[in-house]
Amino acid sequence: MSDEIEEQEQAIINIGTYDGPRNELGEREGRGRSVYANKDVYIGDFKKGVREGNGTYRWAYLGMKYKGEYKQGSRNGKGTMWYTNGTVYEGEWLNGRRHGFGRIEYPNLDVYEGEWLNGMPHGKGKYYYFSCDSVAQGNFEFGRILNGELQLRDGSKWIGEFELNQPHGKGQWVMNGWVQKGTFVEINPPQKEEGEEEEKEAEKQEEDEEKEIQEEAEEDEEKMAKMKEEKEKEEGEEAKEEEDGETKEKVDPREKTLKALLPPKRTRKTLTVEIPKLPKMRTLKLKWVPEGLPEKQ
Repeated sequence: MSDEIEEQEQAIINIGTYDGPRNELGEREGRGRSVYANKDVYIGDFKKGVREGNGTYRWAYLGMKYKGEYKQGSRNGKGTMWYTNGTVYEGEWLNGRRHGFGRIEYPNLDVYEGEWLNGMPHGKGKYYYFSCDSVAQGNFEFGRILNGELQLRDGSKWIGEFELNQPHGKGQWVMNGWVQKGTFVEINPPQKEEGEEEEKEAEKQEEDEEKEIQEEAEEDEEKMAKMKEEKEKEEGEEAKEEEDGETKEKVDPREKTLKALLPPKRTRKTLTVEIPKLPKMRTLKLKWVPEGLPEKQ
């Protein structure tokens, strides 16, 4: 959840209702309660008509709540924010953003505790991964760890560089009292030529259609042969009738019925398949390259 959600704008602060003291200029001053036009509610300190001091702000439709310090109408100082999705941040604020030192707990029970800059983890910090019971701590930059230590559930740990929040680059593994130095090297998968994937998809569609046509043709031939065999068998058992010395040709009504039931002969056609071009996503595949032999810690 973004921390950029702002309280009701100060420019329209007087729209709504207010219950509390005012100064000689008629501005809101001191401890009061304000209900804004969008039904948001603020209970706390005012100074010269704006939120200043300690207070609690509730967002009516978002279900969020902030309790802490204000300065010049914005969240400044120490405070706690309860977000809609269950995330809770407790720490320092500057101009309405998480800034300074703070602790945030996410709905999945992961926790980051450390320094913040302009709303993002930045500086020294520690991230707890609840699902795998692991801890990453070190230097963060704009939400990602650059270098530090990752301690796993089994007691082993990686000390070194990171990229995309995973071990990458030079470092060392510490396991069972042994230290193995090395490097995580990125493996770049071969890039497909432009249009190659679309061409293969079109070929596959064409092959599938041809196979379907062939299967239906074989099925039709099998039905026709079976019906013909039954017809010849029955004709052999029937006596041929002749009138006036001429043989009248008999037309088996079942043959007409069979022709009506069978689907028309299909011909092979070429499909034009248009596949949307999706943005290429980077996949970080790594290979561990050890340096030398393990050393006793």
